[in-house]
Amino acid sequence: FRSTRRTVCSSPSPPPPSTTMSGKPILTYFDIGGRAEPIRLAFSIGGWDFVDRRIKKEDWPSVKATMPAGQLPVLEVNGTVYTQSHAILRFVGAEAGLYPLGVQRLKTDELIEIVTDIFSSLPQDQDQETKKKKREEFIAGKFSTLVNLIERRVTDNKGKFATGDDLTIADLTIYAVVKGLRSGLYDYFPTNLFDKYPAITGVFDNVAAHPKVQAYYKDHAN
Repeated sequence: FRSTRRTVCSSPSPPPPSTTMSGKPILTYFDIGGRAEPIRLAFSIGGWDFVDRRIKKEDWPSVKATMPAGQLPVLEVNGTVYTQSHAILRFVGAEAGLYPLGVQRLKTDELIEIVTDIFSSLPQDQDQETKKKKREEFIAGKFSTLVNLIERRVTDNKGKFATGDDLTIADLTIYAVVKGLRSGLYDYFPTNLFDKYPAITGVFDNVAAHPKVQAYYKDHAN
């Protein structure tokens, strides 16, 4: 990656890239936030150029056949296309100085996996009334249990961000999920559902206030 500008935030400046690049990495995802949003933000906070390739819904069937696993996001680096959103996020996060070591890495990974556990098990059903009932039960059960765990972890870490005072990819993951829910991305989820979790909303607000995040959203609608 190549630095596009000097880091102006209070977070530590990202280290020099450890990987030799033959051109800009290419991130491919749909034209929404979703799983790619924390990755896009990590690139932007790191100040590194990348190609943000966004696929329109109507173009996906033809693009899908060209993807290694038939799914998105993917990241092309040095001519190789890599899959799996968490692997990509951790790679970019490490390059951006947003993926710490030791116990802080454990804290970061735990929070990311809890969020993934929540939203990878959303009830689905073709019948909308059944789907609505299932999701209401899910919110009262598993969702509540796991979100309360995140809230306790963030509270116990006693910092500006989810794992303490340093911004990590866990914060970007939490931010993207709260932003998506507030936008109405998830059917039958109240858009104010996270408002009763002050630690989580505090993380959201602090990420939103980050100068690089604000700069990113000046140029992107999502």
